[in-house]
Amino acid sequence: MLSKPYFERTPDDGLVNSQGERYRYLAATKGKAYGMTYTYNGRTIEVNLRRFSGDRVKCTWFSPANGKSSVIGKFVNKGRQTFDPPGEEKEGNDWVLLLEGY
Repeated sequence: MLSKPYFERTPDDGLVNSQGERYRYLAATKGKAYGMTYTYNGRTIEVNLRRFSGDRVKCTWFSPANGKSSVIGKFVNKGRQTFDPPGEEKEGNDWVLLLEGY
């Protein structure tokens, strides 16, 4: 999460559909041309891609456990898209979904 400017980000509950509660809660934040969503337990994340400017959105998984990133793909910037983090849904399978509009 430190790869993007911290002070330009604001919480954005509209970025995700169904944030959940307690351990299933999805923390969402958005900057000028990017957004990030954190899941503590690797649950599926449904995002509203129209929150970004541009025609496409590049999506990447970041693993806090090992610091590695893997590009998921580039998607047309319209509607909602569902992302399923690697591994099974369980406590401690945390991931950050990075979304970059262009």
